[in-house]
Amino acid sequence: MSAPSRARRGAAGRIPSGFTLLELLVVMVIIGLLAGYVGPRYFAQVGKSETKAAMAQVDAFTKALDQYRLDTGHYPAGDAGLAALVTKPANEPKWNGPYLNKAVPQDPWGRAYQYRQPGQHGEVDVFSWGKDGQPGGTGDAADVTSW
Repeated sequence: MSAPSRARRGAAGRIPSGFTLLELLVVMVIIGLLAGYVGPRYFAQVGKSETKAAMAQVDAFTKALDQYRLDTGHYPAGDAGLAALVTKPANEPKWNGPYLNKAVPQDPWGRAYQYRQPGQHGEVDVFSWGKDGQPGGTGDAADVTSW
């Protein structure tokens, strides 16, 4: 037997393979500690990114509504809503859209964006009720508005 192959053999003449139970437990504890530390921080960032996405969409709707107003002389009626940015209303001869590249998406929480004309805070109001789907709220549950 050569010297390198004898160096790999253990005291009983066997070649050791694998990990001991203690080594595996130590690794599992380390992974658990990392997951406990990183997990909550990761999920907090997901909530912030949903709010930022909703803010960007509300801003895009507001700009598209302003373009609609420049073309037609008025904002879409409340019953036409944001769909008037994509599909020409039957009674609108000056419509020069579509004003959005795609259909009006739902907010990041799976609900429709709200549109009011006339608005309570301006000529039009565009908003999402946020994560909780209810008026008001704080943090992730705060409303995302155009005003």
